[in-house]
Amino acid sequence: DAAKVRLTIPQGIDPALVTGAGDCILRAVDAMKCGEALVRGDSIRLSGSPDEVEKLTRLFTQLIKMASDGQALSVKLLALFNASEAFLLALVTILLVSETVCEILSALTLI
Repeated sequence: DAAKVRLTIPQGIDPALVTGAGDCILRAVDAMKCGEALVRGDSIRLSGSPDEVEKLTRLFTQLIKMASDGQALSVKLLALFNASEAFLLALVTILLVSETVCEILSALTLI
């Protein structure tokens, strides 16, 4: 059974703070075949199996919260994303399977 969730990026928040530089987070999700995340304007549509959608919802909800709080993944970390697709895939894999997404993302803003 397919599941679907629609999230909204709050007004005034740059979607790039949620999707990563050059949509690197979206590219990683797509490359991992762990569900689907489509962004159009301020709307994020997630689809896949119920488990995939739950994990993606947790990931993007935290990214939206961080952007709303004025935090974002650090410029240094995003540079690593763009430099190494394997690094990005590994990081997003960890974020998707982790039950402590908040702590991991908060630590990454300090890099």
